[in-house]
Amino acid sequence: MQFAKRLAPPRDDLMAVRIESHAEPIPGYKLIERIGGGGFGEVWKCEAPGGLHKAIKFVFGDLSAVIGDDGDDGHRAKQELKALSRVKTVRHPYILSLERFDVIDGQLLIVMELAERTLWDRFKECRSQGLPGIPRDELLNYMEEAAEALDLMNNQYQLQHLDIKPQNLFVVHQHVKVADFGLVKDLEGMQASVTGGVTPVYAAPETFDGWVSRFSDQYSLAICYQELLTGQRPFSGTNVRQLILQHLQAVPNVAPLPPGERAAIAKALAKNPDDRHATCQDMVQLLRNASPLGRPSNGHHPRVEPSLDLAPPPEREEGTSSTTTQSAATASIRRTPHDSNGGATAFLRGMDAAVLQAETAAARKAPAEITGDGALLPSLIVGVGAVGMTVLQKLRENLCRRFGSLAQAPHLRLLLLDTDPEVVRTATAGRAGAALSGSEVLLAPLNRPSHYLRPRDGKPALEGWLNPRMLYRIPRSQVTTGVRALGRLAFCDNYRTIARRLQMELDACSHPAGLQTAARQSGLGLRTNRPRVYVVANLAGATGGGVFLDLAYTLRALLKQMGYAQPDVVGLLLLPPVDRCRTRVLPLGNACAALTELRHYSSPDSVFTARYHEREAPIRDAEPPFSRCFLLPLPDEADEVATRELVDLAGQHLYRDLCSPLGKAADLGRAELPAPPWPSRGLFYQTFGLYQLAWPRHALMRETGRRLCQRLLQRWMSKDSKPLREGVQTWIQEEWARLGLGSEQLIGRLRDACQQLLRQAPEDAFLAAVQPLAERCALAPSAGKKTTPPPDLSPADAAAILAELEGLIGKPTDDGAPEAGGTLGRRLQEASEKLVNEWGQKLAETSVHLIEEPQFRLAGAEEAIRQVVASIEQILQHHEPLARDLSSRASEAYVRLKSFLAPAKVAGRRPPLSNADVLELLRVYPKWRFQSLVLQQASSAFLSLRGHLSDEAREINFCRVRLAELQRLLETPTSATESKPRAGRLLLPSGCKDLTEAVDGLLAGVGPEALLELDGRVQAAIRQQFTALVQICLSRANQLKNVEASLMRTAEEFAGELLGVTNTAELFLEQHPDEENAKGEASGFFDEAQPELAPGKASYTSEVCVLAAPPGPAGDRFRALTRAALPEVEVLSATAEDDILFYREVSNLPLAELEHLGSVGQDAYRQMSAAEDFTPHTRIDVDFSTSSR
Repeated sequence: MQFAKRLAPPRDDLMAVRIESHAEPIPGYKLIERIGGGGFGEVWKCEAPGGLHKAIKFVFGDLSAVIGDDGDDGHRAKQELKALSRVKTVRHPYILSLERFDVIDGQLLIVMELAERTLWDRFKECRSQGLPGIPRDELLNYMEEAAEALDLMNNQYQLQHLDIKPQNLFVVHQHVKVADFGLVKDLEGMQASVTGGVTPVYAAPETFDGWVSRFSDQYSLAICYQELLTGQRPFSGTNVRQLILQHLQAVPNVAPLPPGERAAIAKALAKNPDDRHATCQDMVQLLRNASPLGRPSNGHHPRVEPSLDLAPPPEREEGTSSTTTQSAATASIRRTPHDSNGGATAFLRGMDAAVLQAETAAARKAPAEITGDGALLPSLIVGVGAVGMTVLQKLRENLCRRFGSLAQAPHLRLLLLDTDPEVVRTATAGRAGAALSGSEVLLAPLNRPSHYLRPRDGKPALEGWLNPRMLYRIPRSQVTTGVRALGRLAFCDNYRTIARRLQMELDACSHPAGLQTAARQSGLGLRTNRPRVYVVANLAGATGGGVFLDLAYTLRALLKQMGYAQPDVVGLLLLPPVDRCRTRVLPLGNACAALTELRHYSSPDSVFTARYHEREAPIRDAEPPFSRCFLLPLPDEADEVATRELVDLAGQHLYRDLCSPLGKAADLGRAELPAPPWPSRGLFYQTFGLYQLAWPRHALMRETGRRLCQRLLQRWMSKDSKPLREGVQTWIQEEWARLGLGSEQLIGRLRDACQQLLRQAPEDAFLAAVQPLAERCALAPSAGKKTTPPPDLSPADAAAILAELEGLIGKPTDDGAPEAGGTLGRRLQEASEKLVNEWGQKLAETSVHLIEEPQFRLAGAEEAIRQVVASIEQILQHHEPLARDLSSRASEAYVRLKSFLAPAKVAGRRPPLSNADVLELLRVYPKWRFQSLVLQQASSAFLSLRGHLSDEAREINFCRVRLAELQRLLETPTSATESKPRAGRLLLPSGCKDLTEAVDGLLAGVGPEALLELDGRVQAAIRQQFTALVQICLSRANQLKNVEASLMRTAEEFAGELLGVTNTAELFLEQHPDEENAKGEASGFFDEAQPELAPGKASYTSEVCVLAAPPGPAGDRFRALTRAALPEVEVLSATAEDDILFYREVSNLPLAELEHLGSVGQDAYRQMSAAEDFTPHTRIDVDFSTSSR
């Protein structure tokens, strides 16, 4: 093999792909010029099919080479090909799009979007203007976009770029696009071989040890920011060795940065990846919120970075420095895998301890509580596991329906925590409004067993709480597979990341500015500024059931650190069904174990203790994990409808509790209930039920909007142009006149081009060429007053004149070959081609303009093309015969001249031409010849334009195909069952049996004028979001899902205006005029709201009942009617916008009486416990057996 390597030919000999200007390495892609190169290959600008400009990267190396693994040939190409397989599915506006990639003769070719320049080019431009770097505001915009793209790769695709540098951050129309993915690695197991190509200037320290963290790109981005802003990097090494040592050991020099930014960058440059920011966007947000001089900015809703440590604050020694800059700069010097110098390391660890003392010197003081009569309070809702994800999606959908988008509710934060990447991907998919954003998910991955068996820097040994043999239950897919202890293992392993993220979310939701803004803009007002946290988990699962207690106590510790002595952490826990005949062992055994642990830590004599990191004090908490604990029973997992209803119930409860007056009323009702003994309060739970009498406003808006969109699309795709014909004709005439299109204008432009070349009219140039010969042949009077016959015209003189004319206009041929047009013929052809390009673009813009006009659309554009083609045909019918006639006459004159100029030996056969005849032929030949050339080029131009129009017609047909695809997306009607509440019924307009009839009645009033108004609104939305309808249809990127969402959003708003305001109470009373009948209905609604979990027998079991109804006389009458129907029930009142809602909450139910802790649950628990080297519990260092008695 070594011999084969020595004999291997150079790379250029191996490459069959020709890389030079005008070459086509891929058919249809013509190379123009080389625009750059690097360690992995070179990049060329090319012209792609359709005249678009793209970039092609030629990756060095032969993929077909048969060389050992330690050889370089093919290694780069294979590495880049692997990277492409990882990133080919990633789509984001701030990631340079990959068009295609091919392997040709062993070489990898990548076609990508062509960018204007890089941030490095922009930096050099600013330096040339005397600036230190890119202006701060401009640079922060670039960094924000790059951070969004990198976080998307990290959170949703578990990828790290690993080669972030200014040269790989491209600028396209003032926006950044991340590019060059040759080193992309996935984070599975966090262990990856970081191969050649890494740029040491920007590389994170862990990459030099051959492993990848999810914070590696953040480190590189921080270096880019400092360098591009100040012109100075945080590490000043001048060679590779110095740089690597500095990355591994040295304190970054952040002094060149403005004081307010140093802490954020120093944190991002921490040696230990876990000490960096949770996301790249968090780093950029801190930079944006810091003024250049270090004073806090007045940015909108700033997100305050969390403190990293939850330990009780040690006393600060006198003289200990606590400056922010010093703490942030030295926080990166911790025990890391890169320590090499024992003495230096010990010194640095001493500094680290001092920094930790300074950082945790005192817990924050909570702001004074502010209460009001409103509905809103700062809230964080954390969903854990797959069921938690579906509840969050339902809640998010409700919130977006109320606020428009979560950007309008900065006091509410959603976070999904899961160990399974597939759940995270699913969470960010789905319909608009429900799908979580990338910033609302956090993956806490489980790793391979070998990861946990290696020395664990800063993390306590697992043996203290986990049986090591449990590690071998981790499958190759690295998911928890129902083992609760593995769920806790993932939480502990990712604890610092999770804690930072939770702190960040708590700071964000409790920021006063966000809460005040939401209260003011929504009109819901402020309830309290004290934050409430919900933990949503399925106790049957390994992630939810394995994490919920550690998560609750972590949240309590964070809230205490924020100054809240009694944290409001509420559990919303879901339980599997209990059926002795059908019960599955694993879900029920997990639930039994989880409830046992909950009872254990809620007991008066129990203390929760957990230590997640050696550099942090353990969390110790003697209080129950939850201030309130709601339990809901899950249906059988095979019953999808019932499961969907349960998720809807949970989402409705969260939405109503946190964002409606019902939540405020329920809080007041709970405060009046008798409570169990305070020490035992955690041993009791609550449950709830809802019954909703719903006016299906959203369903009506959605279905009406859907059908309006279908009508619009049908109108857009219509081929009936007859009603548009006159309007299009008028519009075309006006446009042709405005743009200067037409036969006379084109011929004038062609003649002008020739006149510019000759600096005189072509006819004058022809006469000037013949004039000297004419003057020599003119008659001259003699001295005797007699005339002398003119001298015979010399054939040689005539031939010279003809040759000069041929140089201008060429000569006709009789062999069928194309005519050579001379100087003027070439100029006419150039001018014609230029005009074709110019006018072709104008005609294309004309058809595009009509497509974008609501009154014309595709039918109007096709009619315009037909009318223009008809005009061109008329022009050609006039031009072509005239051109042929002039060409024939010119050819005849040319033949006669050539015969006259024949050699002397054939003079006898020379035609008898007088001087005047020859001169006349020399005058008319060039004129006829030139006129025929002009008409020929004009006809050729119009033929080309007709071809362009044929292309436009084909593109219009393609638009029709794409719009048909969009129409198919809108075919699924809104189901009445989907709009129907879980427990409740729909109120429809009188006389309507179902949703379809209600929509039919609404659409009956929508005439052509209203539809045209909607079309105008839709066009405005398309222009704002997608630039143009044509761009949507012809773009390679399939944006139809986004277009569907935009269309539906606009149409739903329009439908909402058609619906107006409907008072549910008025509608109910109108449909139930008999009072006794109405009372019976109200009593039935109350019964339907009964919670499914049966109440316990404790004497202090009690209930809160809230009736939410619309404000006004009808709502008051409905409340009075309900109280009359339920004289023994204390019904609290609240207002609701669209619905009537009965809410019943039963409190103080003993956990011990749950069926899951009864004989069936205990049987499942014992079966699981009997397995070898297995426990259904999350930890082995706590004796939970006493709690199960």
